[in-house]
Amino acid sequence: MTTVAILPESDASGQRFYRAIAGKVQATGKTAGEALDALTAQLTQRNRVSL
Repeated sequence: MTTVAILPESDASGQRFYRAIAGKVQATGKTAGEALDALTAQLTQRNRVSL
């Protein structure tokens, strides 16, 4: 199983977004779910892992 961290961040204009991180793979999105979906897509393509 892969451990995932989802962190809230803000860009220079103060706009909030989320970063999902699993090992060396990262993805961002407007919501935590969007970031997780993007990360899952990357991990699935690379490793075929279960989250």
